[in-house]
Amino acid sequence: MRKVSVFLRILGGIGKSLYINFKVLPFAKAIRLPILVSCQTRLQGISKETIKIDTLKIRTGMISIGIFERSEGVIGPKYSYFGTDGNSKIIFGGNFSMVYGGCLKATGGGILKMGDKVTFNTHSKVLCSHETTIGNNVRLGWNVTLKDGDGHPICDEEGQIFNHSKPIIIGNNVWVGSEVTLLKGTVIPDGSVVGYGSIVTKAFDEESVIIVGSPAKIVKRNIRWNA
Repeated sequence: MRKVSVFLRILGGIGKSLYINFKVLPFAKAIRLPILVSCQTRLQGISKETIKIDTLKIRTGMISIGIFERSEGVIGPKYSYFGTDGNSKIIFGGNFSMVYGGCLKATGGGILKMGDKVTFNTHSKVLCSHETTIGNNVRLGWNVTLKDGDGHPICDEEGQIFNHSKPIIIGNNVWVGSEVTLLKGTVIPDGSVVGYGSIVTKAFDEESVIIVGSPAKIVKRNIRWNA
């Protein structure tokens, strides 16, 4: 049944998939349809300047938006969002999959850059208005939020903005558990795990650790995890 549902979403989104591939890629690459989106995906600000695939290994369906099934038992909208304000960039460094119900959004000149083998579970979203970098082999659970800015400027008594945006950096081989929020200034080192429901607001520099809590802290070191 799941395979049938996936096939129907691919078939239903073929028009949008054709549009986005030929909009952002040269003909020789676009004809291979490396980007597949479902019919329930909202596209905005899509162009050669805003969407990039930064790898020579181009294959059909290597980037999928809103195609695959969410985790069993998770309830919520099936609509996905993928786009920019026309002045920002989303860069893919390889294979990427976002289950339906997620959001990839870059605005305000922001640059969202992702490595290879990155997967988002349902309702996870990246709201990039500054700079967000996600490494290779990164998994996000459901309802994860990455936000590198506050959304609105806040000024002091002299009228100076003090809540400036800061980059978010996720290293390689990282697992971000469900219901996690990563805010501006967050750095998650290679080989690490962020536990369920954590809120992270700072940079960590030790690799292979478990980070848990609100505010988040290291609770275990020298760990290994398998996908």
